[in-house]
Amino acid sequence: MRKKFIALLLLLVLVSWLLSEEKLPELRHRVNDQSNILSSNERSQLETNLEQFERKSAVQIAVLIIPTTGERAIEEYSIKLAEKWKIGHKNYDNGLI
Repeated sequence: MRKKFIALLLLLVLVSWLLSEEKLPELRHRVNDQSNILSSNERSQLETNLEQFERKSAVQIAVLIIPTTGERAIEEYSIKLAEKWKIGHKNYDNGLI
C-alpha cells in the first residue's frame, strides 16, 4: 500500500511539473518577434544584418522578443532557451540569443 501511495505521489508531482512547464518557442528565423514590436521591414532588415554578420564572423545570433517569460526569471528562461535552440557552432561557444 505504501509503495502504491509513493508511486502515485511521484506521478502527481511529475504531471504537475510537466503541466507547469512553459512552452519555449521554436527557433524559426534569426529574428523571432512574438510581441509584434518590429515592422516587417525592420524584421527583414535585422534578419539580413544578422545573416551577413554570421557570414563574416561565424558568430550566430538569434533574437527573441516575447511579451513575458511567465513564471520564470529571465535568467532561467534564457538558459532553457539556449539549451533548446543550441545557437552557435559546436565546440566554439559562439552563439548569442
